Amino acid sequence: MTKEILIDSKGIPVEKMGRIRDWVTIQTLLPEDLAEGEMRLLKSYYRAQLKIVHGQKKKAGKLLDRLDNICGFQDLEENRGELFKVIDLAVRGETNRDTSKIGY
Repeated sequence: MTKEILIDSKGIPVEKMGRIRDWVTIQTLLPEDLAEGEMRLLKSYYRAQLKIVHGQKKKAGKLLDRLDNICGFQDLEENRGELFKVIDLAVRGETNRDTSKIGY
């Protein structure tokens, strides 16, 4: 029996947490009803998380700073924060966000 951290009806197997490095797999963990612009913002956030994993914190910081200045990013982060948690857990294996409300 595989242990899973359930995120709605989808899950990230424990052995894959923090090891997912491709965007296609991340997309399968996200809802299908996202707008194209939201998906682009999430993909940029995913890239920043990859930079962190690879020890490139300065580059990640620059990416995150740029995202903060893009219209709509902060609203997405505030209203759909669970999506960012999913990316954090999948790529880094941890998140600094409140995980008690994961689900969409």
